[in-house]
Amino acid sequence: MDVSMPARYSRQLLDVFILALAIAGAIIGPVLTLRAMPPDFPAWAVTTLIAFEVVLPPTTALLFVHRKDRRGTGKRE
Repeated sequence: MDVSMPARYSRQLLDVFILALAIAGAIIGPVLTLRAMPPDFPAWAVTTLIAFEVVLPPTTALLFVHRKDRRGTGKRE
């Protein structure tokens, strides 16, 4: 399969991939954490770990996707 598109849309495609990976990580991460933790592991530690897994990947991805242009114009084309 060959996909071609104008170069000006490549940044938007990369942004979509980044956000999709962050959302998938926020969903899959806690599930895998719950399956991997032993039953006697402290509940506060599991809750904290899951909270970080749900919040940090999407937040980091949004900051990466919506950052300003490095040239200082603040515009994305």
